[in-house]
Amino acid sequence: MASLDVNSIKEVLDLSQIIDYALQERLQSVVSTAGEISFSILDNSGALISQSADYDGHLHQLFMKSKIFRDSMIKRLQRMQGRKKARRKFTEKDLLFFIYPLYMEKVIIGCLIAGPKFTRKPSAENIESLAKKYGILPGLFQKAIDDTEKSTKEQIHTGESLVGVTADIANRFCHERIRADRNIATVGSLYNIGMALTSTLKIEDLLQTVLDNAIMLLEAEKGSLMLLDDSGEYLSISVAYGLSDEIIKNTRTKLGEGIAGKVAQEGKPRLLEKGVKVQDSKTERRVEELPSAISVPLISKKRVVGVVNINGRKDGGNFTAEHVTMLTVMGAQAAVAIENAKLYTWLTRKVDELSFLLEISNDLNSVLDRRIVFKKILTRAMALMDANTGSLMLMDPDTCELYIEVAVGLPEKIIKDTRLKLGEGIAGKVAMEKKPRLLKKGVKVQESKTERKVEELKSAISVPLIVIDKALGVLNISDKVGNDNFNKDDMELLVLLANQAAVAVENTQLHQNIQELFVGSIRALANAIDARDPYTRGHSERVTQYSMKIAEAMKLDRMELEYIRYAGLLHDIGKIRIRDDILLKPGKFTDDEFMVMCKHPVYGVGIMEPVKAFQRILPYMYHHHERYGKGGYPEGLGGSEIPLASRILAVADAFDAMTSDRPYRKALPVEIALEEIRKNRGTQFDPAIADIFIALFESGELTCNLEEFKLPIQKLDNQFNYNG
Repeated sequence: MASLDVNSIKEVLDLSQIIDYALQERLQSVVSTAGEISFSILDNSGALISQSADYDGHLHQLFMKSKIFRDSMIKRLQRMQGRKKARRKFTEKDLLFFIYPLYMEKVIIGCLIAGPKFTRKPSAENIESLAKKYGILPGLFQKAIDDTEKSTKEQIHTGESLVGVTADIANRFCHERIRADRNIATVGSLYNIGMALTSTLKIEDLLQTVLDNAIMLLEAEKGSLMLLDDSGEYLSISVAYGLSDEIIKNTRTKLGEGIAGKVAQEGKPRLLEKGVKVQDSKTERRVEELPSAISVPLISKKRVVGVVNINGRKDGGNFTAEHVTMLTVMGAQAAVAIENAKLYTWLTRKVDELSFLLEISNDLNSVLDRRIVFKKILTRAMALMDANTGSLMLMDPDTCELYIEVAVGLPEKIIKDTRLKLGEGIAGKVAMEKKPRLLKKGVKVQESKTERKVEELKSAISVPLIVIDKALGVLNISDKVGNDNFNKDDMELLVLLANQAAVAVENTQLHQNIQELFVGSIRALANAIDARDPYTRGHSERVTQYSMKIAEAMKLDRMELEYIRYAGLLHDIGKIRIRDDILLKPGKFTDDEFMVMCKHPVYGVGIMEPVKAFQRILPYMYHHHERYGKGGYPEGLGGSEIPLASRILAVADAFDAMTSDRPYRKALPVEIALEEIRKNRGTQFDPAIADIFIALFESGELTCNLEEFKLPIQKLDNQFNYNG
């Protein structure tokens, strides 16, 4: 179940309203009895909200059962909207009715209908006419009239006064009902967003959930959710409701410009009244056409990540400060979800990049036809960055001209005829300066030789192929899917790919370069996970170093050492799926929280499983919290059932947990930590591995240099002694 912020709920749900609600119902009953008059409260669609139950008004009940009668009341109500003084009573063939409109924020939200009282006893002709008009059986109608006395003028006057008092109470009654409905809807929306936070990490689904709940909660006509781009300079619409495709596609708001841009820059919500044009507004609509609107920043860790905009109430009224509070609470939940989804998307992409780099490494080692290798590099790079067009150009050593070796999405004539000298065109300039270029869509640079119109220009990246300070060619990618701009991350990745292509041309130190890039990328992933909590930063690196020392002492072969290195760096990668309120909790976990934490090895395997090169290390990651004497998780294996590498990781992981600071205690001295390892050999740890680890410290071959690693680790669970 998703957790909701208690303070936020208290802010939107005041329990005193429930008490007031019950009191209002009692007051209405007293007035009904005292004035011998019946009344009913309808909403502005004709649905019955409440009825007096303390006065036996049979005639009133007959009228209220008549749909024709209620529809006529609603029509009267609609005619009252906007009038300064609405008519409050009407007669129907000797029967007197009272109708009072109920307002909220200057908009009619329903009505109170009271009566009828007799001005005089209706004739048989009038009784028959009324029964026919409102679809009431004449016999029932006659009986209800016979049971009721004719009202005097004084009784009618008193009734009108009491109905006026009742209308005031009813107005409050409806206000509280609407507020209660809003409170329930707000809590429900927070729950939905909380559930989305824990059930999906797809950012598109999260954004849609947030906007749908905001539209429903505020009963709005239109809305949009905008996110800041990678540069932090522009807002664009990610999801919308009630807006045209053209507006969604073309809206790009600079930080500080327009209402949304100002809200993102200042980090403060804005409430706009209908018919009022503010200074920051960029709309071209007439003032009288402007609806009420709210714009709220999405803030995560004191940083604005986007803006949610809500426009126009369905009832035509103004949004209120209460609506702003509701949307702000939702926005706070949404911002956390969005940031986690972004991190997960980034992580997934990095995993894809690792897989891609490994496949390219295999290609370069197994394929001698470099044209095939180049084609694979180009097509996979385009797929990774969602590009429609690309080319790989090489330098002709005789003429010092660039020519297209392989291309995708270009006409054959261009591929065949293109020859560029150093410094000529974008690619020639990149080769000469040996620096990558990032081009935005719709912007023509000075070096460009294209004849296309500015509005037809696509975003592009051009990077040089360099080996030992020598430009061997240029890799070009253009036309991103969706007509978006490429960003710096795309360019950096393309630089990596270009470097590999250049290495393929020269075929020097291939394995070493790929291996370093691969390990560095894994280390970056591990650091990204550790950095979510300042008390876990550096944990994966330390566990890896301890594990490698143990494995070396056990004389495991070189490939197994490499696998243990990868498993050590990635053993906690599943924590990306653990919510911040659990992962960053400074104290002990509840049983439910602990069960969530126990899932991180499962999540980690799920993240890395698509990468074929990591199949060997998946069991190592999955079982690193098993106990040698059984009772661990996730499978409860014991002894030799647990992979050897997992048993090594378990010792290293526990030692680093003990010798690292935590929010609620300082790190244990090395001697005490080693003694704990010794005491738990055979129960929690493999005895042979525990003995080797202790011996490495006692001989001085292994030390715990806290100055080197600096930031420590948080304990993950309550059940096991020392798990990292």
